[in-house]
Amino acid sequence: MGIKLYIIYLSLAFTFHFISWRFPFREQASNSEKRWDLVAVLAGKVFSLTYIALIGAPVFLLLTHETALVQWRDTVNSWPVIVSGLAQILLIDFLLYWVHRSLHHQWLWHTHAFHHAPKHLWWMSGLRASPMHVVMMSLPFTISLIIFPTPEGAIITTIAIFVRIANQHWLHSNVKVPFEKHLEWVLVTPRLHFIHHSTKRKFSDSNYGFLFSCWDRIFGTLTTADQVPKNDKLGLNYDNTNMRLIFGLPPKSMQDTAEMKQAVE
Repeated sequence: MGIKLYIIYLSLAFTFHFISWRFPFREQASNSEKRWDLVAVLAGKVFSLTYIALIGAPVFLLLTHETALVQWRDTVNSWPVIVSGLAQILLIDFLLYWVHRSLHHQWLWHTHAFHHAPKHLWWMSGLRASPMHVVMMSLPFTISLIIFPTPEGAIITTIAIFVRIANQHWLHSNVKVPFEKHLEWVLVTPRLHFIHHSTKRKFSDSNYGFLFSCWDRIFGTLTTADQVPKNDKLGLNYDNTNMRLIFGLPPKSMQDTAEMKQAVE
């Protein structure tokens, strides 16, 4: 099953990459950091497995214990499967929005900066993450297991994890989407997500959603393509080494608080 999933992910990734090449929605700078994208994929796998071992597995054992959350499990089991499934998907996407938004706070920004470092976005860019980034982005799925402690809830959470990885490939691909203005009333498209990777913080501090665009609309953090210059530059607005970025560390030259604040604004 694991190998089949990797084949599916790679098939989707190369499909998006081919479509991006044939039907791009914008021009991009050349990709000169493919090596670091590959390092990020391997490091992200290590970070994810560490999270599962230290946090995910103990939580799962707690929830599958016969005496844990028995009453709440019975309550969730009484709900129609479709209702609980939709509620769980919306909950995960809602929590991902707020986790992502919190990562843009000055206190957490440098744990997320590695994800924003690429000046060229393609499917592999979406997998860039520091250890704290992985922990924060994994929490919504762990919380989902706690709130929906049923076999069906575990299945939905697992599916949501797979969808999230595929969605990362999609959002970071330079794919031109038909009827995107209409589609963006419901879903997040690559065009909306590319705005989030702008060097200008007034744009990158917006469009935090992953699957549904409603959260950005509801909480006033949506920036549409009409508000952004064509082919706006992507990446960070300050310099840092990839080695420090991958571990969520600020640049050495930014130890002064005032300089750091200026760089992230």
